[in-house]
Amino acid sequence: LKQLDIIDKSSQYSLSNASNGNLPQINLNGQATYQSAVTELPINIPNMEIPSIDKDQYKIYGEIYQPLTGFTKVKILKNLIAHESEIEKQKVEIDLYKLKDRINQLYFGVLLITEKIQQYKIIQSDIDSALVKVKAAIENGTATITDRQLLNVERISIDQQIDENRANKSAFLEMLSSLTGKNISEESIILEPTSSVISTTNNRSELQLFNLQSQSVNLLQTQLNKTLIPNIGLFAQGGYGRPALNFLSNEFDFYYIGGIKFNWNISSLYNHKSTRKSLNLMTEKISVQKETFLLNISLTESQQSAE
Repeated sequence: LKQLDIIDKSSQYSLSNASNGNLPQINLNGQATYQSAVTELPINIPNMEIPSIDKDQYKIYGEIYQPLTGFTKVKILKNLIAHESEIEKQKVEIDLYKLKDRINQLYFGVLLITEKIQQYKIIQSDIDSALVKVKAAIENGTATITDRQLLNVERISIDQQIDENRANKSAFLEMLSSLTGKNISEESIILEPTSSVISTTNNRSELQLFNLQSQSVNLLQTQLNKTLIPNIGLFAQGGYGRPALNFLSNEFDFYYIGGIKFNWNISSLYNHKSTRKSLNLMTEKISVQKETFLLNISLTESQQSAE
């Protein structure tokens, strides 16, 4: 249960980080270079010296980029994060189901042991009655001491069975106390549940997990399709360097530039087909796991119904 709270908090941080993808992206860059050649005017004007640009050049600038086509991608990413969070929660629910099943086994184990002890006490009472009758029979000469000794041996065996079951019951109660956080002792009253109609509806957490995993794969397929869409955004860049925007000036100066930027990662097409096939295999794998799970549940139900 503590894990569920941790998963929620982790998901909130991841969703917050994903939302930042819609915010303007800010970068600060700088470079100092030396190049083998610079731009020169291929003319000579008498009595006039045309200045040349230095081969060592310097630039530091900041850039702000606001994506215009990234909102859909961010939305899909947030849906993926939310689904992954639900998948992790569902895995915890499955662990909780196993814990509840273990508690049920201990609880009904205590009930079963209690009934066994009662049965052994009835046998114990029968043996005590038989011992009284054997004693009288021995006095009348119709039974032997061996008959009494055999009954005594059986009596000791029953006493051992009672002691063993009491020890097991004590251990079960101790484990129940640890798992439930409740103080359950030998004096605690363990009630037998009333009979109820068994539901045929399968509400196991594993089925919900399979559905969530399938939805995540569908989102991954949608995300894969979005990688084929070109990226368009607004940008503004301002800096200080030599040369600035005037390539004929050899002085340090401030400059700025802004506009719209277009980017299309065509190399994403290389792996698009194989990635789609991989996602299809993931869907098929989930389907097979679900089919196997339902088959095992059906076999277990048949076995338990027969019992």
